Amino acid sequence: MVDYDLECLSPQEFELLICDIFQKKLDATLETFKSGRDKGIDIRGCFKSGTTIIQCKHYFKSSASTLKSHLKKEVKKVEIISPNRYIIAASTELNPNDKSEIKGIFGSYCQNEQDIFGREDILNFLRENEDIVKKHPKLWFTSSTVLEIILNKAIYNQTDIDIENFIDFLPKMVITDEFHEVDEILKEEHVCIISGQPGIGKSTLMKGLVIKYSANGYQPIKISGDFKDAYSLLKRDKKQIFYYDDFLGSTYYTEGPGDNKEKSIESFIMAVKRSKGNTIFILTTRDYVLNQAQQKSDVAERFGHFEHIISFNDAEKKIKAQILYNHLWHSEIEDENINKIIEDKNYLKIISHRNFNPRIIESMTNLTEINRADFVDTFLSVLDNPEEIWNKVYTSSLSDYSRTILVILTILDNNTSKNSVFEYYHEYYHNETDVVKLKREFDLSLKELDGSLITLTKSVLTGDIKIGYKNPSVEDFMNKKIVESDLLLCHLCNLINGIRELEKIWNVFKNQNKVDQIERYPNFIEQYFEANKRIGNKYIDEKDTAKLDKLTIHLVSVSGQINEEKYIEYTNCLLEILLKEVEVDKFYFRRINPLLSILTENKNIFFSSWNDFVSAIKKRLLSKEFTYLSEYIQIVEFSNATGVEIQGNDWDKLISDLDIFIEGGIEIEINQEDREPRYYEYNLKYDCYDHNGSDINDLENIKEEIETIAEFFKIDIDSILGEISSVIDGYYDNCESEPDEDEYKYQNLQDQYLEEEIGIQDLFEGLREKNQ
Repeated sequence: MVDYDLECLSPQEFELLICDIFQKKLDATLETFKSGRDKGIDIRGCFKSGTTIIQCKHYFKSSASTLKSHLKKEVKKVEIISPNRYIIAASTELNPNDKSEIKGIFGSYCQNEQDIFGREDILNFLRENEDIVKKHPKLWFTSSTVLEIILNKAIYNQTDIDIENFIDFLPKMVITDEFHEVDEILKEEHVCIISGQPGIGKSTLMKGLVIKYSANGYQPIKISGDFKDAYSLLKRDKKQIFYYDDFLGSTYYTEGPGDNKEKSIESFIMAVKRSKGNTIFILTTRDYVLNQAQQKSDVAERFGHFEHIISFNDAEKKIKAQILYNHLWHSEIEDENINKIIEDKNYLKIISHRNFNPRIIESMTNLTEINRADFVDTFLSVLDNPEEIWNKVYTSSLSDYSRTILVILTILDNNTSKNSVFEYYHEYYHNETDVVKLKREFDLSLKELDGSLITLTKSVLTGDIKIGYKNPSVEDFMNKKIVESDLLLCHLCNLINGIRELEKIWNVFKNQNKVDQIERYPNFIEQYFEANKRIGNKYIDEKDTAKLDKLTIHLVSVSGQINEEKYIEYTNCLLEILLKEVEVDKFYFRRINPLLSILTENKNIFFSSWNDFVSAIKKRLLSKEFTYLSEYIQIVEFSNATGVEIQGNDWDKLISDLDIFIEGGIEIEINQEDREPRYYEYNLKYDCYDHNGSDINDLENIKEEIETIAEFFKIDIDSILGEISSVIDGYYDNCESEPDEDEYKYQNLQDQYLEEEIGIQDLFEGLREKNQ
């Protein structure tokens, strides 16, 4: 039997639901009135027989006796109105005796006990009238049937954890015009990048849309960086919604040398757009991070076509009022602080504040803050200085062990396993011999931090517990905090055990604008060098050239920024090791190309190494007998990375061989089982065709490479490209999109309730009934 969570609704949302229920039951159009001082009228209908009044009581926490006590206070209002019929709709559980007593309270105004509509009556009606449910997204999304569907589909990459968190947050969400506008973009474009200031509500909007599409049969899939996984999960004949939160970085844009992240995203976007509606892709980013990326990347600049900017600068007061109200209604706030919010209209001071921000509202209405004695004063103070909320907690309320966990997280990826975090924690306290005590303090600290500064999430599939910052504003604060102390940075350097941590701590240092102040951080610069050297020597001993590549790229970049002699000397040592790999042809060009790019950017410092690499790789590439046409992309990427032109006889030979490849072409066949195209590339060496691609993604990738080759060499490859394009177009023409389930009818709560400031006042007056 389907169950619906009435508790997820605010009183206004509950009232709208009741209005829809009785419009259908009575087959009539009804009026709704503002919340608060309603004079006993929530919903009214005018009929030939007289006036019908429906009174709504959203007392889901209350007993029937409490409800009856409040209803007795309504009798005088009812007598003044003197309706022909008076109906009670309450979210309280009522038995037959309760209904009989309530009818007795109102006498003949309630025509019979069927005019007393309790929780089970509401639920039974909804079970038989799903069309009503779908008009109320929160109710629809949290129904037991939809929850089961969503969670069964959310099986990849911690998506199950995300979806559970999204659903938990849903009652606080305000469905605004922004939600509707982005939904329309997704229906039209299938892709939307939501951008805006930190804490403005980008992720909240994304969460609501992910749940909405999941409720309509789409499989939710989280992307957290690696698009190889995304491509492997992309099924164009199935309904899927991919989402990528903070896709360009949660706090700042980091441009890795030779990093193809933006290109991978663009390719995936185009694949989604060709899916004809079966696939939806939502991304979020801070507006300034996207601006940074667009200044440095032509690919990122093209993202602007899919961008939807959200802002609270011009947001109507009624939207802000509903956000604050929903967070307060669904919090654990006690009556004393409810009264403080209402007195002197303090809620207006909050929603009118220049720094009003949904993330601050969420932080200040959590369990830790909501019932403090100075709640209102602290709330306004935090709005004046948003970082104060974290600084006060960090400096005054936490144990040293808890602060250590927050510091350690600055060099780890968000949602790192609990066991991994403890390993770093143990190393931080390496002099502590009592490991049992240390583990106990660690667990106590996690309890202290959970919900306020960090989140602990447990996968329903694996049972793994992941630890991450509560939100990016906590990460922002901690990034600023660690660069205040040279000593703290040194402690972190001692914990580093890989290239990822080296990159993270340097990016924090650089993006806090400290590179130009390195004289203030002599110990950190020394310890950071030692950490790089320690990790580099480890990779050398392990013969891990892939990681050594990444470390060398990183050190070339760092050396270019600070121009420290010992950094340059050690980097040159690593470059010599990698050069030997190139000289004996033990290299994969696509792996070494990012190093060429960063060396080219810093060749004023590493000119000798740059020249050696360019000469060695150019020699290898030009002496290589290419087997396939697509391998010519290496020449293109080499020239683009280094700025070195291929000329004379070398160029002529490349063009001559290209003619042979073009004549050989590519053969394509369609697999009859999965309808995926397979392509066979001409092998010049053995004069045959080799199977090099098994699906549409492979075919699209080689098409893009051949187009790049044709443009670089200024040759005509239309004979090959035409055939590939025809197959790709035919593939998508045959991809039929699945019809969506019936969607709920969008309705704007704010427009119905909060037309004027008096409506806002009445709204918050209604908070007095929260704990009834």
